[in-house]
Amino acid sequence: MKMIDVLLKNISQVVLISNKWTGLFILIGLFVADWTVGLAAMIGSIIAYAFARYINYSEAEINDGLAGFNPVLTAIALT
Repeated sequence: MKMIDVLLKNISQVVLISNKWTGLFILIGLFVADWTVGLAAMIGSIIAYAFARYINYSEAEINDGLAGFNPVLTAIALT
């Protein structure tokens, strides 16, 4: 459950809010607009989470979604 919360917070940080529910609504909106953009945001968030763990980011940065802000934006921009 914690990992899902972090993945959604990664997405919500795009609009500078650290909230899992906001991230869920943004993700739903992205899927409604274009499913490939929603999928790219999810993949970017997952990669960011895994890479942040790998390079030993602080737990606070990971939990607040700060490690996933740029990867999610980059994944969306590249679709």
